Amino acid sequence: MIVLNMKYIFFIFLIFFVSSCSDSENNDIKIVADSLMLKDENVSTKKHAKCIAKEAKKVFTPELWIELVELSKPGAAELDIDTKLRVGLPLGQVYIKCGVPLN
Repeated sequence: MIVLNMKYIFFIFLIFFVSSCSDSENNDIKIVADSLMLKDENVSTKKHAKCIAKEAKKVFTPELWIELVELSKPGAAELDIDTKLRVGLPLGQVYIKCGVPLN
């Protein structure tokens, strides 16, 4: 009886943990997408912003993705030239993949 209850508790904990992790990922994508909509005149639709954010997460290294999320948060510091190049070059490829023109 105790073993059966432990299995249920473990299963519930596992579901909770997985759902918590996926919410965090979705929140990061939302932060980046919202920032793109506000800051970039080339990104005119929410669909494009979401596509760019999702594809960037796939293409970027984990460290670069975290940096992009931090830079996308309200009140983030202005970008220096090194950061613009480090983030901007791979992001340009993502724009093209998502069908967003680069002007």
